[in-house]
Amino acid sequence: LEFDRVHRALAPCKSNGPPRDIITKLHYYSTKAQLLTAARDCYYGLAPDE
Repeated sequence: LEFDRVHRALAPCKSNGPPRDIITKLHYYSTKAQLLTAARDCYYGLAPDE
C-alpha cells in the first residue's frame, strides 16, 4: 500500500474510549476501491437487513 497522507482525526482523546479514527489518502484510487470491496466482503451478512 502506498499512502500520500496518514493522520488521526481531530477529536479529543478519551481515556477509556476507543482510539481516534485514522484518516488516510491512498496514492492510487484502484487500491482504495480494492480495500473498500474487501472490507464490505468481510462484514457482509453481519448486520441485520434493513
